[in-house]
Amino acid sequence: MRAAVRDRLGPTDVATRWHIAEWKARPGSIVALSFQAVPFGANVDELRPAVVVLENRSGKLVPIADGKLALGQVHCENGSGESVSDEAAPVFELDLAPYVIAPGATAIGVRFVCYNTFPAGEGSLTQLSLLELHAGTLREVLREPVSFSNHDRPSGTEIDTRGTVSLDTTLHDGHFDLVIQTTRRIADDGSGIRLPADRASPKVETRRYVWSSDRYIPLQRP
Repeated sequence: MRAAVRDRLGPTDVATRWHIAEWKARPGSIVALSFQAVPFGANVDELRPAVVVLENRSGKLVPIADGKLALGQVHCENGSGESVSDEAAPVFELDLAPYVIAPGATAIGVRFVCYNTFPAGEGSLTQLSLLELHAGTLREVLREPVSFSNHDRPSGTEIDTRGTVSLDTTLHDGHFDLVIQTTRRIADDGSGIRLPADRASPKVETRRYVWSSDRYIPLQRP
């Protein structure tokens, strides 16, 4: 299998990490995700993530589509300069939930998880990319943060935001609208100082994305 992937993407080495899974939305197909293992604080450009779809043809796995992942503006730096566990290294995970973005079209999800530190605390980010199988390639149609956290040590305040992704029945240009709903919670350090109600109560935000040309964009409300 990895030989078939190398034929499509080029050589890999011992530092390459793999996630391989059956793609149930396309019977007889497998999705392979690869990236370079780098330590926490390294340049994220060194990760070089890529995805390949392989199809079983007469008992042989044949690559039929591939794509490289762009990360955009992410912050995975070790701003504190302190020693950090290897568990904080940036990673990618396959998300093969049924992201049916159009009738008969299911996108492949990839989640990027990274951590960051700064002099007064630390945080984390989970970013979701959706890839659509299109004309022999995997084109990225969405790249958005879905979960993130921030911990300020001096104040003991923790901000935790968790998101869910769903598809709506509304269509724009043949593609279903996509909805990301995030719930933001703020907690103190247990010192007994009560947070004001407007800060302590969970905040729910709903963001809607619509299809435009070849990808999802945020819906601009009047």
